[in-house]
Amino acid sequence: MKRFNYKYPGETVLGLLVIISIFFMILFNNENIKLRLAEINYLLSRPEKVSAAVDHAGLIIQYRFRMDLYKNKIDPLSAGIIEMRADSMFSAYSKTDNITADISPALMFTVNMVKSMLGRGALRNEAAEENDPALMSAYYFERNCLYGKALEKYEEALDSGAISGAGIGGIMLHQGYCLSMSGDTAGGRAKYSEVIKRYPEDVISITASVLLGYLDEFARETEIVKIMPDTPEKGEKLFYLTAFRDSLEVIDSIKKKRGPGSMDSADFFKARCLESMGNPAEAVIYYQDIIQKNPRSKFARLANRRILIISTRIGTENASKDLAVMNNTLIRDENFTRLVREGAVLSSKAASASLWPSDKDTPDFEQMIREFEKKFNPSAAVLNYTGKNVRVTTANGDIIRGLVIGENSGSITVQTIAGDAVIRKSSIVKSEIE
Repeated sequence: MKRFNYKYPGETVLGLLVIISIFFMILFNNENIKLRLAEINYLLSRPEKVSAAVDHAGLIIQYRFRMDLYKNKIDPLSAGIIEMRADSMFSAYSKTDNITADISPALMFTVNMVKSMLGRGALRNEAAEENDPALMSAYYFERNCLYGKALEKYEEALDSGAISGAGIGGIMLHQGYCLSMSGDTAGGRAKYSEVIKRYPEDVISITASVLLGYLDEFARETEIVKIMPDTPEKGEKLFYLTAFRDSLEVIDSIKKKRGPGSMDSADFFKARCLESMGNPAEAVIYYQDIIQKNPRSKFARLANRRILIISTRIGTENASKDLAVMNNTLIRDENFTRLVREGAVLSSKAASASLWPSDKDTPDFEQMIREFEKKFNPSAAVLNYTGKNVRVTTANGDIIRGLVIGENSGSITVQTIAGDAVIRKSSIVKSEIE
């Protein structure tokens, strides 16, 4: 066998080394570019992640839609959707991005060797940070209007030392919100002012200023409304201004004076106050009573929407949602499906159920919902339209107008120009009192 002789062995070896070096340099540069891009992405998203961990925008929305309702700038349906979207911001911490996840061990070694030669610290392939249990519990309680429990958990999160920098200011914003919603306006104002003082150069100071502005406006308007005579409208206004206890006192006073059979509006806003004060089970009892008494009324629609919204918060989505869907077979709320879709979006954004704390009241709440479902009987629902002039639209598209002269569990009788018309309740898609 003929041996292969190299004429220039040194040059050949050098050439091979150059080729190998070029290959590794290209590979190194490619991975280095990936690393730099990952670092840039991390740095650009870092402020957003800090804000997302203790979300601030949701707090502004919670104040703003209430003020807009008070000023009649939005309708209840839009407010419900806004509220659900604001609730969806109370999600779990986004885990910290691991910027070295896509770098191979061999390249990691090479990068660290070069960094060592330059006197730089080595990169470490660290695991992502886990969610803070106390903060997750605080989110849950805040979403469900259990502000006292939320404040305890926020303090626990601060005491753990796991949160630093602007994250502390973010928690202070939530503490101010919880204090204000629980009736301690002075405490909420003090928290917002402290954030402005401690973080003057941070974006959270701007958020605190906005929240403080809303809180001061709520306080001013509340004092104006308080001197008005006790009427259902006064109770409604106080509710929108987050003066829940004052609103409840006005409503109870009205109901006491008027006795049994008080108007649905008073019952509805009493339920809203109870819900906003952390008593969803008691609120649902009132909502369901409104629906059963007059399922085609405006307040029946509003009450059923609240049951659906509660279902997205309390952790019993299936039970409450099922009840709301059953109720809607009587109510026939054309906008109900839209709220159901929003609720589905909220459920998909919310943190895993395992992150939320167990609450001893939840099983009792779910049992109560199941009892309502057992008693549900669409054919027994009464529209309470007897003696009233109505405009009824049927599934066939017929529009019937006239005086309701009779009603039973399955139909109503309407006196029209052409004669008496018997209309099956199951065929009614829309009804209005004229």
